[in-house]
Amino acid sequence: LLKWNPLYFIHRLIILLLVILFFIINKKNLIIFVLFLSATAQHIVLLLTHPDGRYAYLAWMLTLICFFYYLFNLYLKRFK
Repeated sequence: LLKWNPLYFIHRLIILLLVILFFIINKKNLIIFVLFLSATAQHIVLLLTHPDGRYAYLAWMLTLICFFYYLFNLYLKRFK
């Protein structure tokens, strides 16, 4: 687990947990549903195989896209 997410990247783990929480709580958009499933599948592959370098970029980028979607569309909507 430390190779998948070292302790100095704890912010990525927090973002992953928030994305999972937002996904469970809020209604599902088809595109976000597919992105979330893709990110989850990539993280499972990273946990089972070599999680360094370019192999980890896709999983964390999909997670970040889901996080920004939930952040902007659900919690910053009230500031518009």
